[in-house]
Amino acid sequence: MDYLIYLAGPITGLSWKAATEWRKNLIEKFKDASTGRINYIALSPLRGKEYLESETDIKDSYQGHRMSTPKAITERDLNDVRRSDLVIVNFIGADRVSIGTVLEIGAAKALNVPIILVIEDPKENEIASETISLTTGDANVKYLSTWKNVHDHSMVKESASLITSHIDDAFDFALHLLGN
Repeated sequence: MDYLIYLAGPITGLSWKAATEWRKNLIEKFKDASTGRINYIALSPLRGKEYLESETDIKDSYQGHRMSTPKAITERDLNDVRRSDLVIVNFIGADRVSIGTVLEIGAAKALNVPIILVIEDPKENEIASETISLTTGDANVKYLSTWKNVHDHSMVKESASLITSHIDDAFDFALHLLGN
């Protein structure tokens, strides 16, 4: 039996390496976990787009490349979500909203495709517990800096079947959800 796992997460504004490294690692882990009886096939939205390898700031789309036009990106990525048995969304380190990924989450939810969300847990984040002192006039006021991922939103979290702050946990959860 083959299981398809779609690897969603920010791309626009990232370098090729930043956008692909975690995906390549999961693709290899899923290949290694395949048994012949059960095969895990992880799908990257960047597969077949090696022409972007030199990019240090990937754009939203590229009109000069057939698979990178707005229409092609939208159709292929949403088709991948539609045919997948599971979607893993990696928002770790995201500092700008990934509109495409949020759309993929909505599509997966509407299609009843389970979603594993990987996002920082503010309780585990050192920045979240940092106290900042600011001087305002005569008073020294302390503010708690609570850095949150830009995707830390109730609808995003409620759409997920499972939430973790570690990509390796997402892999383990995926194997259990898919029946290994």
